[in-house]
Amino acid sequence: MKFEEIYIDGFAIFHDYYIKNLTSGLTIFIGSNEAGKSTILSFQKRILFGFPDRRSRLNLYLPLAGGNHGGRLIVSTGDNTRYIIERYSKGSNDVKVIFPDGSTGGTTELSNLLGHANKDIFENIYAFGLTELQDFETLNSEAVKGRIYSAGTGIGASSLSEIQRTIEKDAGELFKPQGSAPEINSLLRSVKEINAQLREIKNDVQKFDDLHRNREEIAEEIENIIQEQNRVNIVDPKNWTVH
Repeated sequence: MKFEEIYIDGFAIFHDYYIKNLTSGLTIFIGSNEAGKSTILSFQKRILFGFPDRRSRLNLYLPLAGGNHGGRLIVSTGDNTRYIIERYSKGSNDVKVIFPDGSTGGTTELSNLLGHANKDIFENIYAFGLTELQDFETLNSEAVKGRIYSAGTGIGASSLSEIQRTIEKDAGELFKPQGSAPEINSLLRSVKEINAQLREIKNDVQKFDDLHRNREEIAEEIENIIQEQNRVNIVDPKNWTVH
């Protein structure tokens, strides 16, 4: 993502202030102390990540010269698509991302534009000021360490922590020890049901074998009885009747 224009409606000493035609190369802001260089950097951070609560100890950069507290950034992506990122401290303090076709988005769309970099990553890697340079402890942030490690391993815009969260999420969707909805849990439940059905079928087969064997034994017993009956039959020669 590349910054192309900055418009400050009201922020500290700036009001209705434009910075245009920012190039893709190195841009240097030159000015004396208190000229507003750090203020412009802070303005960019606030537009991207929100204004702190008035109870915060951070510098609020309230508009001293008038205007509404906030403004907008015009940025472009690698394919030269331009987006407007707008935020004001009044109201909900929500960001508005305006697409080239006029449609709007919010936090999710901004996160996509930022490559899912959070405030810690942005302030300590991409847009650090004197405060961050004076406090190297900020580099101990898990998000910052993950992104630095990612850069060294060549995995691109994704940080190690993001990849880990994605893997854990995918794993959770596949299997949970006490779950029922995950795919593997569902498959295991199906296997258990099939095994129960197979046991029932096996029992039925055993019953069939037992009944078939009983039938054969009964048939054999009947045949023996008939043979015995034929053996004991006697013919009376007087009336030729069989007793």
